[in-house]
Amino acid sequence: MGDKTLTDINRRLVQYYRAAAADIERDILRLFDKLTEESVDGIIRPNDLYKYGRYYDLQREIYKRLQELGEQEIAMQTAKYKELYDWINENMPSAIPDNAARPVWTAYNPVQAEQIINSVWCSDGLYWSDRVWNNKTALQQRIEKGLVDCVVRGAKKSELVKQLQKDFGVGYNAAERIARTELTHVQNEAAAEIYTRAGTTHYQFVNTLDGRTCPACRGLNGKTFAFADKKPGVNFPPVHPNCRGRIVAVITMKNGGEIVPVVRGPRKKKT
Repeated sequence: MGDKTLTDINRRLVQYYRAAAADIERDILRLFDKLTEESVDGIIRPNDLYKYGRYYDLQREIYKRLQELGEQEIAMQTAKYKELYDWINENMPSAIPDNAARPVWTAYNPVQAEQIINSVWCSDGLYWSDRVWNNKTALQQRIEKGLVDCVVRGAKKSELVKQLQKDFGVGYNAAERIARTELTHVQNEAAAEIYTRAGTTHYQFVNTLDGRTCPACRGLNGKTFAFADKKPGVNFPPVHPNCRGRIVAVITMKNGGEIVPVVRGPRKKKT
């Protein structure tokens, strides 16, 4: 479910960013063409960009469009994270063996989903929505700098378009990284909640070991921690942006209290 959710999010992000880039490109080229027509020799000079306040009008339009983009991202991702949380809550309990000791099983609290999705888990104290808005601010700065630089260099319209596409590519990559990291956070926190409601006290950190595995995650792989001691970013995933870490429950069995890790996923319900 997590992979499908990320695929859905990325597909929507591509749509949103392409539409925003097309709108902003249209506005920039409209001004670029206007200034070219007004120039004596067809060359736009830096001072021309600021005549009649049209550049500042463009800045406001870019800001407005990027605000719309940010609102789309946050609304869509919030809904997708809620869907993922609900799916985990419905299906994850079936991953717990029937012969596991279950000292407690507390009721599902729908408020918990919103609290998890909107929680601050990084040491910098930022919400994930703050990162979305910071990305929009950085994107606008890159767009404006790229436009001014192209005018100063006397670049052609094609170069301006290429620069704009590059700037939006950077913005999209940042948006995808934010989404992927937050999804890892929601997925693992939701699993942790399910397991602790079932009375499980420990979890094991699991990560794919390959060339992309960072030293921190490689060192944590296979280690067991108490839920009471979990610290996102330290011993609980995500440990860093784009983290692929996940947790599996360590179950207390009824047959003598043996501790074993549960590494299988949710079982399909019988029909």
